[in-house]
Amino acid sequence: MKFRKPDITIFCLGTLLHLPFVISAQLPVRVDGENIKKIITTIASDEYQGRETGTRGCEMAEEYFANEFKKLKLVPVGDNGTYFYQYTIPNEEFDVKPSLVIDDRSFYYGYNEDFSVAYKSDRGEAGAEIVFAGYGIFNPEKNHNDFDSIDIKNKIVLMKRGAPKNDIAGWRPSCIDSVKAEYCYKHGATGVLFFEPASRTNQQILIPGYNNHLAYVSVIPGFPVFSVDERVARYILSNSGKSYYRLIYTIDSQISSFNTGRKCSMSAKANSKPSINTRNVMAMITGSDKKLKDEYIIIGGHIDHIGVDDAGNIRNGADDNASGPAVALGIAQAMVKNKFKPKRSIVFIGWTGEEMGLLGSKAWCEKPTIDLKKIVLYFNLDMVGLGNGSLNMPGTEFAPEVYEFIKKNTDTTSLQKITWSKGGLGGSDHNYFLTHGVPAFAGMTAGSHPDYHQPADDPEKIKPEILQLTGDFIYYCSEKIANAKENFITAQRFDENKFRLVNYSILRPVYSKNFHAELENKNFKLGLVDFSDVASSSDPEENFINLLGAFNNATAEKKPTDNYTLVMTPYEAMMNRMALLAVFNPEAIHGEELKFKVLARFGYRLARIDNNSAILRDTAALRKFVRLSSETGVGLILDNLNESSLEQVLSFATDPCLVLSKDASLISDSLLSRIKEKEHLLVFQPRPENSIESDLKKFSLLMDKVGRDHIAITPEDLSDTNYIFFKGFMKLFIVMYPDQDFQYKILTGNFYNVAAKSLQVN
Repeated sequence: MKFRKPDITIFCLGTLLHLPFVISAQLPVRVDGENIKKIITTIASDEYQGRETGTRGCEMAEEYFANEFKKLKLVPVGDNGTYFYQYTIPNEEFDVKPSLVIDDRSFYYGYNEDFSVAYKSDRGEAGAEIVFAGYGIFNPEKNHNDFDSIDIKNKIVLMKRGAPKNDIAGWRPSCIDSVKAEYCYKHGATGVLFFEPASRTNQQILIPGYNNHLAYVSVIPGFPVFSVDERVARYILSNSGKSYYRLIYTIDSQISSFNTGRKCSMSAKANSKPSINTRNVMAMITGSDKKLKDEYIIIGGHIDHIGVDDAGNIRNGADDNASGPAVALGIAQAMVKNKFKPKRSIVFIGWTGEEMGLLGSKAWCEKPTIDLKKIVLYFNLDMVGLGNGSLNMPGTEFAPEVYEFIKKNTDTTSLQKITWSKGGLGGSDHNYFLTHGVPAFAGMTAGSHPDYHQPADDPEKIKPEILQLTGDFIYYCSEKIANAKENFITAQRFDENKFRLVNYSILRPVYSKNFHAELENKNFKLGLVDFSDVASSSDPEENFINLLGAFNNATAEKKPTDNYTLVMTPYEAMMNRMALLAVFNPEAIHGEELKFKVLARFGYRLARIDNNSAILRDTAALRKFVRLSSETGVGLILDNLNESSLEQVLSFATDPCLVLSKDASLISDSLLSRIKEKEHLLVFQPRPENSIESDLKKFSLLMDKVGRDHIAITPEDLSDTNYIFFKGFMKLFIVMYPDQDFQYKILTGNFYNVAAKSLQVN
C-alpha cells in the first residue's frame, strides 16, 4: 500500500476535534501515585517493625495517619473528638514462651524448632509420665484400640498423626487429631504430644491450611496439645528399649502402646494481660449540603500487618496492606488540595486488628461513631500496590443502586479496567459492614501478589501506576456519589442486605432438572446438586455412564456468567462463593463397589437415601453401602426417612450424616439424642404449609434437643413458593438470633464441621 504525505492542517484539525473525547475517555488524574508510594515507604519500613496490632510499630502507624489527617485539617470522627477509636483485643501472645521439658532436657519452641502449640490448643500446663499410644486410635468398628493396654489417666500421651498405612479414608473420623485429643481428654490424660515422621508428607487433612491442627470447634479448656518434631519423639522413645524406626513401621500392622519411662513438663500459660488496647484512625471531610452531609461515603483499609516472625524477619507488609490506607490518605490529600466540597460527607479510616480477625472494623461496626444506616457505601482497599493494571471490585449485589450509578456516569474505557462481581464475605474489613447491612465494595488489584505475608513484601516492589489507577478511580466514584442527586438509601436496603448476606451461607439441596435455571438470581454459599434423575435406567452400567457424563457436562457447560462452581472437597466449597457438591443415588448403580469408588473419585461427594430406597430392605446391602461411604469419604444424606429406617441407618453409620427433616416432630427424642451423641447434623427444612412463627418455634425446640452444634437450616427446594417462604423465615430468624457467629454456625459452620469428618479425600 502506498502512503501519501498527510495534510498537516487536516491532521491538526482532526486532533483538536477528537481531543475532548480522548480526555473524557480517561479517568481524571486526581491523586499522586508517586507520593502514595512514599507514604508506603515510610510505614512499611523496618522502623515500623511490621506493624503488628498492639505493638509499638502499629502505634507509630496509627500516630502517622492521625498526624497526616490533622495536617489536612480533617474533622476527627473517633472517640471524644479525637482521630482515634479505642478498642481492646484478646492478647494471644505468651508472657513466657511455652516450654517442654522431658526428664532434664529442655526443648526449643517456635520457628523450625523442636515443638509448637497446636492451632486451637487451649492454654494449659501438665506434668506427668509420657505414654506412647501408637496412632492414638479408638475404633470399635475395626476392633482397634491403641489405649487398651495402657492407662492414660494423669498421663501425657504421645501419638503419631494419621492412620495405619496412611489410610485416612478408611479410619476416619477416629484418625483425626481432634478426635484423638478429645478421647485422651475424656479419659483423664493431662496433655497430648503429636508427632509425624519427617520422611512422609502429611495426608491427614481436616481442611487444607489447618493441617496438623485441631479443628476450630474442638478447643478443650485447659488442655495443652503440642506438635513435636520427630527428633523429640525419637528422644522420648529412646528410653523404651525399642527401635524407633522399627516401631514406626510395625504400628501400621499391630498395636504397640507402652509407658515410655520418660517424665514430661509442658506449659503454655495464659497471658497475664488478657487484652490489649489499640486504635483505629478516623477522619472526615464534612459535607456541604444541610441534608446530605449526614450521609457518608467511607474509604479505608487496614494499617496493621503481621510483625516479626520467630526467626527475626520483619514482614513489612507494603502491599498487604500499607497500600490500602496509603491510597485512602492520598485521596484525602488530593481532595483537600483541590478544595473539593462534597455535598455528602467522606470519611477516611485506617483499621487495626485486621490480621487478627478483622477486629478493628468489627469493634467499630458494633459501636460506631456515625449512624451505619446513613452510610451510602464503604470502599475497602486491601492489597492495591501490585497487579496487572486492573482493579477487582466485588460488592455489586449489596450496592446495586450505587453500582448502576457508577456504570452510568463512567466512560467505557475506564470501566474496562474494573472487574465487578457480586461480592460477599471475604478476608478483609468490608465483612462487618456487610453483616450490618451496609453496602461495601472490596477493592483489590487484579494479578499477582507474590509476597503475601512474606518478609519480601517491601516498598520498593510497589507500582506507583497501580496506586494511581486505584486512587483515581475511588476518588472519581466518591466525587460523583457525594454530589449526586439520586437517593441511594432506602428504608428496606439494610434489611435486604442482611438477608442477601445470610443467603450466601445456606446449605440447600438443588435437583439436577434444569438446575442452571434454578440457580439463576438466587444467591447461596453452598448447594447440593442431586444428579439422580439422569440415572433412572434399570441398567447400572448405563446409569454409571450417565452419572459420569452429567458431572462432566455440568463442569464443561458452565458459562462465564455462572457464579457457581462444582467442587470436590469441603475446603473448595468453603473457598468458593457459590459452590456445588454433587449428589447421587447409590441404588442407580446397584451399590456396586467399584462403580461407587469411581464416582467418589470423579467428584460425587454425597449419596442420598430416601424412603423409596430398596437398600433399606436389605440389611447386608445397607451395611455394605454405609461402609463404602465411610471408606471413600462420601457423605450420606438421609432424606426424610421414617423413624424405623432412620434408626436402622444411624445404627450402622460410623461417620456423621446429614439428616434432612421436613417434619422433625416425627423424630423421636431417643433418635434426636443419638443424632446429638454421634454428631450427625439435623437439617431443618421450613415449609410454606406452616407459618413462619410455628417453624421457628419447631427449630428452637429441636435445637434444645440436639444442641446448636448439630442442627442446620435449608429450604426444601428452590421453587419460587419455597424460596419466598424461606426468605421470610430467614428475615425473622435473623431478628430472633442476631448473633452473627451463631447465624454462621447454623447456616454453614456446622456443615463444614461434619464435612471435615465425613467428606475427606485421600
